[in-house]
Amino acid sequence: MIEPVATQQQADPLAAFMMEQRAGLPLVAGDEWATLQTVDALQEKFAAFMPGLDDDGQREYVRLQRALIEAQVEVERNIRQFVTQFERQSLERLRTGLNDLTGQVVDPKTQHITTTYSYGPRRHRRDLADRINEPRVVRLSLWDAACMNYDGLTGWDYPGHDGVATSSRLSIDLSPEDFIALVRALNLGGQLRTLLDDNLDKAKPLGQAIVRLGRLEFEFALIEALRDSNTTRVDREKYRAIKQALEQQEGWGHCEEMQLFIPDGKDNIGWVPQFIGNTGQILSRPPGDSLNIPHLVFSVDGCKGAFSYFPRRPGGGDLRHFDNHREACQEFYVAFSAFYRQGRVAWLYAVMSQPDSARLTRLRQGATRETGLNPFAEALQDLFLGLFEPRLEDRTGYTRRVVTKAPPVSLGDLHLARIRAT
Repeated sequence: MIEPVATQQQADPLAAFMMEQRAGLPLVAGDEWATLQTVDALQEKFAAFMPGLDDDGQREYVRLQRALIEAQVEVERNIRQFVTQFERQSLERLRTGLNDLTGQVVDPKTQHITTTYSYGPRRHRRDLADRINEPRVVRLSLWDAACMNYDGLTGWDYPGHDGVATSSRLSIDLSPEDFIALVRALNLGGQLRTLLDDNLDKAKPLGQAIVRLGRLEFEFALIEALRDSNTTRVDREKYRAIKQALEQQEGWGHCEEMQLFIPDGKDNIGWVPQFIGNTGQILSRPPGDSLNIPHLVFSVDGCKGAFSYFPRRPGGGDLRHFDNHREACQEFYVAFSAFYRQGRVAWLYAVMSQPDSARLTRLRQGATRETGLNPFAEALQDLFLGLFEPRLEDRTGYTRRVVTKAPPVSLGDLHLARIRAT
């Protein structure tokens, strides 16, 4: 009897592949596989973004970034609570005062005051005598007008000039004089200043939140400086020195606050000789005053050189290392001067108080050109501005003020002072 020929069964390739995959990693669905591929791509980008950080440094970077966002949200929440509290209390007092004067229920946010202003030439010359003043009508809610306080804004009535009270009318049965008297008696602006000063105390939630935000910005700038060490010159040794000073709250060396300096006094653009060195530092203090900016230059015990910190510095690298304090200030001043001449100083205005930034803007604009002059006067004006106006861009210098506080503490105080001034 002939035995049948035994044929060897072929192995199923798919089954073999599945068995091999089960022995290694579990199988995933198509959507899960696509997600894993996306995560792998993000991981590669993340690793390329942080070449100077090890695993611990990367975790610290993410932690500080998350904490910084939470601190910003906390500050915004406290500000909203402060504004709501002030508005609720002040609106009630204004509403009560208006009701007492009119005998009616008045909503200060819907009722308004209208004032007509006349804009004419600032100087009356013979060739401008026929210029017609252009009226401008400004309309404000009674609430917004009350927040202005009307301190010194009513002016005086004299021939050819009407004060604010005479040029205004209200949408309710109340004279402008009575409304302005009520606003001055309520003094909402003064109450706002008092309430703000109280809430900016470091023991109050708003003050604590602002100080904490400033410290976290500084700590995040430190880990960011280590990540971008090619730009900042902050290596791991310098990073550890500052980190230790932050944690132990000691070990800080010489600390200075750099301030911009405007000669000739507040808001005055005159032709007083300046005492500014080649590097921009004020050598002998002339008449004038300083503009506060959050630029700190400090050293750390056991670490050579000086560190310069300025939030949102153009080009990145908020925290940088230099050979000494003078070099750090000079580098910042040179960069500021270059941007200032080009009119690109929005990065600086964002961290200055509103009054200081407005003064710097006026200095940048320089003298105002008059229009409507006769040919001889225009030629004289062109000659004068051609000789003197270019000097306006070089009128700012800087000074260095020694502080005894630790950099994070000094930074928090600068933030609080900026908010108070604004």
